[in-house]
Amino acid sequence: MNQDFLQLGHYAISVIGFVAGLFMLLMRSQFVARADFDGYKKSIDERFTAGSQKMAELTSVIGRVEVALGNLPTKDDLHQLALALQELRGDLKSIRTETKGLADDIERQGETLVRHEDIIAQGNRA
Repeated sequence: MNQDFLQLGHYAISVIGFVAGLFMLLMRSQFVARADFDGYKKSIDERFTAGSQKMAELTSVIGRVEVALGNLPTKDDLHQLALALQELRGDLKSIRTETKGLADDIERQGETLVRHEDIIAQGNRA
């Protein structure tokens, strides 16, 4: 009986060893080694850090763009500007009309002055 028990123990140990070997082989084929995992993790950490820096830069750029866009005139501002320009255009037409009238008056006064000078010159000759 002792021998049967020992023989059974040897078979059990052999089976357990074989199963353990298959288990280890299966685990190695399913999972990566610690050194490989650490290298891969380091690579991911470096890419994550680079991505975080790029994200910070882009956030800064977006902030500057938002400030610049905030300083641009709005649709209402441009509409008010267009109305003001239209009003100035009308004022300039009015000024042009008045200036033309003044120029005509000055021309008539110049003609009158020339006639007076001619009359005075003729009176001095006589």
